[in-house]
Amino acid sequence: MSISTNIDGSVGGGGRVSGISQLIDLLANPKDYEAKLKALEKATEENRKIVEAVGPASEIPVLLEKAKASKEEADAVLASAKAAAAQELKAAKKKAADIVAAAEADADKKSAEANSLWEQAAVGLKEVQEKESESQKANAAALLAQENSEAKLVEVEKLRVELAEIKEDAEKTRKELRKKLEAFSKSINV
Repeated sequence: MSISTNIDGSVGGGGRVSGISQLIDLLANPKDYEAKLKALEKATEENRKIVEAVGPASEIPVLLEKAKASKEEADAVLASAKAAAAQELKAAKKKAADIVAAAEADADKKSAEANSLWEQAAVGLKEVQEKESESQKANAAALLAQENSEAKLVEVEKLRVELAEIKEDAEKTRKELRKKLEAFSKSINV
């Protein structure tokens, strides 16, 4: 068998005779021999460091198996986390829908109350106007009716103001709930 590659990585030429001739030349010159020996020791040390860093080849299948097991475990944890997140999202959406339904029912109730107060105010105003008309017919009754109608007008105005405030509160509540629902929906869908 012949030496086909030198320590420095260069390819030797000339076959067996040339290799032996190079070996004799190398042994005859102590400086070249010392330099080649140091180069060989350096290459051996570098190769030893690589083997130590990577580990013996027999450990590679074990490391691959451990890596595969770790990946499978991570995949299982990820799947579990995704399932839990999906459950939480479903529960959050249901809770949001319940909140919206309750808020809309409350807003509808307040709106109905406001409409009822408005109708009562309209009836009250009509009564005041009728009494005012009757009061013009009689002089003595006119003063009494006028006082009553002014008091009713004050009450009607209070009712109208209260009604306007109730409607404004109901509308404000409805808008706030819609904004909260939109923000909540956006945060869930993000």
